[in-house]
Amino acid sequence: MRRGRAVLQLKRVCSIESAIWLLQPPLRASERHGQSVVVGGNLRRRFCLCVAFVFVAGLAFRISAPELRAQETQATSDIAVVVSADNPMNDISLATLRKVVLGDLTSWKNHANVVLILRPEGSPERDAVMRVVAQMTDSQFKQYWMGKVFRGEATTEPLTVASKGVMLEYLGGREGGIAFIEDPKMFPHIKVVTVNGLKPGESKYPLR
Repeated sequence: MRRGRAVLQLKRVCSIESAIWLLQPPLRASERHGQSVVVGGNLRRRFCLCVAFVFVAGLAFRISAPELRAQETQATSDIAVVVSADNPMNDISLATLRKVVLGDLTSWKNHANVVLILRPEGSPERDAVMRVVAQMTDSQFKQYWMGKVFRGEATTEPLTVASKGVMLEYLGGREGGIAFIEDPKMFPHIKVVTVNGLKPGESKYPLR
């Protein structure tokens, strides 16, 4: 705020000084010599003010640019948890979310079967789920689910969908579906649920 006011003030000063100088009537030959020193001083003053303005404006930009980049990163790095609009759940704890991802929770309170839908390896959503929720590498996660299927603890591994649009369409038709997405579109058949009572974008939101 202070930087902005300082830049605005310097800009106003430069503009006023330039306007006054342009509006002055031309000097007669007899007056030019006597006022040459004053005119030269005024020109130097205006030049210094303009240089100061450019310096402060550049400094303010250099200081604020990292902050803007950080805000942009924060705004786009949170991973939303989305479910079908038919699912009555509005909040899920991180511990329950881990049970879902590891296949330890197979049905919701409304008795709908849990259908876990994941994004492919290398996607921001997948990276966040592995790091924060599953707390495994992709290789470990695959081995874990192969073991569950082999032991008969699960019929299939979680569904992986490459396209966000296809994933959201598929999710909307599954009452027990749950997925993770970086930039959820406002589809009428899905909704974003909070995690530990926090929405994406809030400072302590865990999935980022």
